[in-house]
Amino acid sequence: ESNDNRNLQQLELEALNAIFPSSDEFVCKEDSSTGLFSGNLQINIALSEKTMLRYPAFQTVENLDLVANDAEPAQDDTLTQDVQVHHLPPISLHFTLPPLYPTLEPPELNLECFWLSFDLRNSLREKFLSMWEDDRGE
Repeated sequence: ESNDNRNLQQLELEALNAIFPSSDEFVCKEDSSTGLFSGNLQINIALSEKTMLRYPAFQTVENLDLVANDAEPAQDDTLTQDVQVHHLPPISLHFTLPPLYPTLEPPELNLECFWLSFDLRNSLREKFLSMWEDDRGE
């Protein structure tokens, strides 16, 4: 069964390499001491042209100077600045494939993305693991 899992892992990684040929998007290496495959998949986020980002605006140049000196500037919640964005920083999915993946063990997953809350990252991770559970060994 161990060889079967290893072959299935290699097929899956070959498919991911074909889907994400850029080394900027997908990187996978075999650990020479453990023999486990681990890697990183960067998921780029492209937005529609009408996506606006709204954030509080600082009132004065003095407030900006306070920020530079790590002090808390006074903000007026009614003052905001809107900026049109086309991309957000990527979501990084770090993974390690344990020896019994995919038939008996799920992948070890870690999501990194500074603009997603911990709860949302954890929810996405749980969704990925639920998908593995639904499709285990297929």
